[in-house]
Amino acid sequence: MNSKGFMLVTALLFLSLMMLLVLSQQQRVWLYHKSLNQLITKHRAVQVMEKKIRQIIEKGAFTAWPACLLPSDRANQVIERLLQGQGCPYEAKGLHYRFVIEALGTYPCMQSVVENRLHSTYHWRVTMASTDRDVLQIRFAQLVAEQPCTSRSPMFVKPGILSWRFLLA
Repeated sequence: MNSKGFMLVTALLFLSLMMLLVLSQQQRVWLYHKSLNQLITKHRAVQVMEKKIRQIIEKGAFTAWPACLLPSDRANQVIERLLQGQGCPYEAKGLHYRFVIEALGTYPCMQSVVENRLHSTYHWRVTMASTDRDVLQIRFAQLVAEQPCTSRSPMFVKPGILSWRFLLA
């Protein structure tokens, strides 16, 4: 009789332990699911911001928005300005952004070959911040007439988007 009670208590303890382990694993799955959803949301935000910057570039932003054109500054300083509310507003489909365009200048040693002709590149940096304080910076190169390069080994780049960085809030 005494051993049956001991077996019952042992079985109940074992079942309780198993249920506790199952519940803790279930909580881990929920946390993983939540973090995955947040990651997907941030990924979509990057895609939307990149699309908006591409639209700004394609609209000829360098001439269309002269008030948004700033002289070259340190990349992090520009981000701070945007987060403080400076820059040009941009709205699309109910989403609000602020952006600035920086003229980084001509880079004679960053060259491109188009139709068997050598060109230097002129660089721009477009920085955009969302209301969620997510920031995307894109460096963009345009072809210009060839400039004399003082370096013995020039770099060859394709015109268009050269690099981008995304900073989460």
